[in-house]
Amino acid sequence: MLKAGLQALAIWVGTQFIMGKIMGPRVPPPVTTTDGSGGIVTVQPNTAPIPSYWDRPESLDDGAKYSPVPLRVAPMWSTDSAMDIIIVVSPSFVHEPLDKVPKERIVVSEKAFVMTDKNEKRVIDTSFDVPKAVQNNGTLWGHFYIGLSDQKLDPSANGYDPTRAYHFMYPLTQYLPKKKVIKTKNLLGPANTTEESEVEDVPTGRVINSFYHPNFTFSFIPDSGVMNYATLHPAVRQYVHLDVTGARDGSGQNGWYYPMLFINTFWQLKSHMIELNSTVTRLPFHADLNTQANWLFSIITSVEEGNKQTQRQVANGGPLPAGGDGSEFEMFKEILLDSNVYLLITTAVVSVLHMIFEMLAFKSDIVRLPLQKLDIVLTNSVPLQKQERQCWNFGPLNPWKCLHARCHFLVPTRQ
Repeated sequence: MLKAGLQALAIWVGTQFIMGKIMGPRVPPPVTTTDGSGGIVTVQPNTAPIPSYWDRPESLDDGAKYSPVPLRVAPMWSTDSAMDIIIVVSPSFVHEPLDKVPKERIVVSEKAFVMTDKNEKRVIDTSFDVPKAVQNNGTLWGHFYIGLSDQKLDPSANGYDPTRAYHFMYPLTQYLPKKKVIKTKNLLGPANTTEESEVEDVPTGRVINSFYHPNFTFSFIPDSGVMNYATLHPAVRQYVHLDVTGARDGSGQNGWYYPMLFINTFWQLKSHMIELNSTVTRLPFHADLNTQANWLFSIITSVEEGNKQTQRQVANGGPLPAGGDGSEFEMFKEILLDSNVYLLITTAVVSVLHMIFEMLAFKSDIVRLPLQKLDIVLTNSVPLQKQERQCWNFGPLNPWKCLHARCHFLVPTRQ
């Protein structure tokens, strides 16, 4: 089996090499974009290397055209740069000066975080008062201020440099169908007692409410590298924050982006959500600040965004997708969280071994079948069909026909 695998790999590598010599290098297709006046233009691909942001040219090359949307983007800062991060919770998406924000609403304030250091893992535990607007079904926003160490992070402060710091918003609450409370009677208890249980509301006649999860994971992506911005997956593109100055390289087509901070809500289950209303006055906040590989980030955010899209479609009264409404995936995540990981791995390994041994046993039976004699017990009450008796004429040279006839021996004919 190993020899066959190596042969297949050698054939594939040889085929790719020959096709590359015949077809030539793969050239990306032209990209359609808009110019400054709003007109649609077709831009030829640019595969030239992108210079460092600090070595960017002051003007475009001769004959180059400025592209409002860059085709390719490169990291703006060095990956080994130390960064400061501040996170503020607010009932509004409008930025507030940091010197006017109450200290309690600054839930994260970390200094000198290095993306390339795999040992950089910080944990934040705090709590904050719930704003009145959020109690009234409003959105709780998180304002993220990130910049190089010892730089001013407040965009409204004097001396703020957008090339060394940036700011963005992200909602920390989710709007989900409200769970209705139904009364159930306990048959084993007293006659007049009732119990309340929660069941998820059906899509029709539902009530949408704001929900909050107290656990967050914020992960920087240090190895994203140069990306084709025009062809990025929408789930990944939402975390790519372009340089606000709009700088381009000499071709006018390529730009830069700030370090990506992934707000991981993959493990935020509906069953752990807190419904926000007037009775909720204070909320806990737990955050893990770390780094994550780019391939894992792309997989998680793509799967999570697809699941959220399905849930939004069902919540808006759309047709139920073939894969379900997303609740099945929630149950799968609950199993992973509530079960022992070692037992899950052991079960998976044992299942795979069981399938392998079954295949080997079946193969052994097929190989040994022509060498075995088929013992047929003839009785007066259960006569065999003529086709079944003809198995003796097949001989050991045709085991598949013997196997087919052997299966027929088990099915007697009615008298």
